[in-house]
Amino acid sequence: MEILIVSFLGLLIGGGSFILFNGGWWGLLFLAIGVILLFQSFKKIPSDPPTVGLVTVWGERTGEIKKEGWVLLAPYFPFVYDVTLVDVTKKNEDFIFENVRCVVSKNIKTDEEVEEEGKVISTNIRSGGSVKVVVSITWVPDKEKLIAYTESGGEAGVRRIVSDKMAEVIRQMGRNHNWEQMTFATDVMSANLIISIVGVNNVKGAMENPDEWDFGKKLGDQIADDELERAMEYLQNALTNGVADAHDLGIKIQRLNIKQVEPEGELKRDAEKSAREVQDRRAEVFELATEIQLARELKKAYESKTKKTLEECIMEVRRRKTIREGHGKVVDIAGISPEMITTVSKIIGRG
Repeated sequence: MEILIVSFLGLLIGGGSFILFNGGWWGLLFLAIGVILLFQSFKKIPSDPPTVGLVTVWGERTGEIKKEGWVLLAPYFPFVYDVTLVDVTKKNEDFIFENVRCVVSKNIKTDEEVEEEGKVISTNIRSGGSVKVVVSITWVPDKEKLIAYTESGGEAGVRRIVSDKMAEVIRQMGRNHNWEQMTFATDVMSANLIISIVGVNNVKGAMENPDEWDFGKKLGDQIADDELERAMEYLQNALTNGVADAHDLGIKIQRLNIKQVEPEGELKRDAEKSAREVQDRRAEVFELATEIQLARELKKAYESKTKKTLEECIMEVRRRKTIREGHGKVVDIAGISPEMITTVSKIIGRG
């Protein structure tokens, strides 16, 4: 095509110059048209951001690609040879899915059950609260499939389609898992998302031994840990090798991971409250163990003067702790010398 364009412009400019040189004033017209078209025939494809030109002839995409820099085109009759600029920058996207409803428990509970053809079916799945899921994806337009990329709506269109596909997978997982399972099932979720976006056939095509793993198998709670690890290794390998999506979006998914899964609303507050209660209980157990240890040391210190039980020493430790925290005052204890009190104070001070 470039040879034809150069020949056409050369004919206009050269022919017009020849006619004008030989006294034909109308040769100036051909010369002027040739010069104007020559300036219109060059277009710069920018390098920042990284961009390529998808060649079109009479508005129809040919699949030919022009790289960055100055290129010779002919966006005029009779060629109508032009390019559509496509940004091929690597995209790092965070997709946020909120209000993902989860079931009450692993065994789906229902408010109502109906018997149909001898089988009990669920008619109303009870919700166990909702979670927020954040998925991070790195993707880049596939230069070999830019027609599919532009037909998918470019960056905005691909983002919308990918988001819809992931939302379907995540919400389906919510129907089969409670919120706690969702927070710990990020590997399973990642595997399902990769398969959904990339496609089973394309993933298999990237593997050295595609028959070793049945990607059609449902990834769920029943899958063994070693099988899940193996599946994730295959899937991540597929992404590393640049597998394009099976839905012909014209992109390559290079990385996908679950950044965050956390409960929302009342469920989040309840989870935080439960976590605090567990922490408080642990603190109480630790504090009790510390009091018992101090009381044992105090009991040993008392043995030279006065016999005291472990329970009495524990109460003494607690009274001294209250005084140390400013909730009481030191009083003399009958039968105990100042030296003994000093010894006990040092022991409690170390606690």
